[in-house]
Amino acid sequence: MIVLSLLTGSVAQSFSQNCPTVNTTNTISGYYVTVNNGETYGLSSGSWSGGVTLNAGGTIYIAPGASLTVSYVNGDFNGKIINCGTLNINLYNNPRNAEIINYGTLTSNAIQNLTGSITNYGKLSIAQFTTNGATLMNYKKMNLQNVSLQNTVVNNHDTLEVNGGFYALNGGTIDNRVNAYMSLNGAYGNTELATTVENAGTMIMRTANSGSGISRKVNNYGVMRIYDQVTITSNAYFTNDSLLEFVNINTVNMQGNALLQNNKSLNVISGNIALNSANGQFVNNGMVKVSGSVSQNAAGSKVINNCRIFAGSYFIGNGVTENKGLIWVTGEFKVEGLPSEVKNDTTGFIRGTNFRNSGKITGYGSFYFTGNTDFNSAGVFAGSSASSPIMFFDASQTGNQIFDTYVQNNPAINTIRPTAMVPMDTTGYNCTPTLAIAGFPPTTALVYKQVCANAPILINLNDYVAPHTTVNAQPFTVQLNSTKLFDYYNKGNVTNNTSSLDIPNKGTFIVNEATGIITFTPSANFSQGEVKAQYIISNTAAGNPMTYPSNKTNITITIGSGYSAPIISVNQQ
Repeated sequence: MIVLSLLTGSVAQSFSQNCPTVNTTNTISGYYVTVNNGETYGLSSGSWSGGVTLNAGGTIYIAPGASLTVSYVNGDFNGKIINCGTLNINLYNNPRNAEIINYGTLTSNAIQNLTGSITNYGKLSIAQFTTNGATLMNYKKMNLQNVSLQNTVVNNHDTLEVNGGFYALNGGTIDNRVNAYMSLNGAYGNTELATTVENAGTMIMRTANSGSGISRKVNNYGVMRIYDQVTITSNAYFTNDSLLEFVNINTVNMQGNALLQNNKSLNVISGNIALNSANGQFVNNGMVKVSGSVSQNAAGSKVINNCRIFAGSYFIGNGVTENKGLIWVTGEFKVEGLPSEVKNDTTGFIRGTNFRNSGKITGYGSFYFTGNTDFNSAGVFAGSSASSPIMFFDASQTGNQIFDTYVQNNPAINTIRPTAMVPMDTTGYNCTPTLAIAGFPPTTALVYKQVCANAPILINLNDYVAPHTTVNAQPFTVQLNSTKLFDYYNKGNVTNNTSSLDIPNKGTFIVNEATGIITFTPSANFSQGEVKAQYIISNTAAGNPMTYPSNKTNITITIGSGYSAPIISVNQQ
């Protein structure tokens, strides 16, 4: 498995500060060197170019100011290279299990089939890069081209730029950390992500529709922008907790069992969102802006809106929309055919220019339209309560009925036209939604601990988390090793979204991923007061490759006397 990590701040220091002192046993000379177990070959100055055999347990060291070029490799390349100067290396074809640590400048035309590791504290540039079960750590500046990663974990804390195709396949994780910048496929080529993606910094990608497109879990806690094309396919669970933008995309194409959940801000700039397969879900707990249309084109698809959706148009050709918030379209709101249904709650407000229903609309709430309103005879428009009817207002009414176009033998039920209605907008509509969670997440409970003295505190998640109930005869299992922690008050905490969360002046939360026990160790000077964190945990079912995460759930610990138990509530973060 590959791990790619980039760090900023105090970690990204100058080369001389980072470069270690290495004791050598031999000097690099001649045209070819063979480094055996226990040997350390060094180049202290000048330049050297030649062939290398690097056996397991052997080390090559390039000192500051020195330059080494590996022209070719015979046999093994399984030891360690420590570069504090300049290293030019090309590794072709056969698997390479070397450990490369770069503090200086590393350039390569190609590194292929890497099964070892690269750790970079300097500048690194690779024109063609493929891996198969390796580890890549980058703590400063990395530029890659034409990348294919197999079973790769990418942890980026600084700057990672890829020009050319980017393919992350067969599992692994891409983790873009707080304050980091990652650009995938910045110039040409395609992007395929069959790997888990975690973003807390800024992540840019283009044409993410190659192969299966995005087909695994994506969690966005930072800024994510996807340009040109995107396909979200089966086994993809895409959660946005911050800002997600699709730019110049014809259609955000959701296929298979894909799940898209927005908890903050989601913008589709110059494009549409389309649910094109059964069992696809789009859940909105925040603000969604779509320049084009939101459309449901498959029976079994579902949109759940708990807050605000603003779009050019809204079309339900199959599927169900459950609305507890505001849906405002500048064009037409259309429900076509009886397999299509809108379930509007008491807080639901649907607004647009033109309206057409030949499907099914039930529930409560309000509808406001300024153009043509058409209730086709094939449809159903039925409020769920005579005492709390649906309010439907046509601002340009052409007759004395609720709709401009209607059929007398199929009237709307439990629906009235008020004498006036103030249209809601995205500013005036204030939603504090109860968070809906897409798919089949585990049940999580709030954690509250109150102690008198400064001492380690244990939290056993097995006491607070339960798997989702059985679905289609498939029981779910909680994945304790999926637990991630967050600072409740500081979204910029660099240890967020990890299993080890440090909250300055308060203490450290550490998850035992095998047992599910969280240990909070207070700072020495934290003897009275409150510390607040959050956890996310997932479950999965046998035979189902989808991983279903929970929402963030609060952990509150108070130390010292004089603190009463808080009112327990779940707040969106």
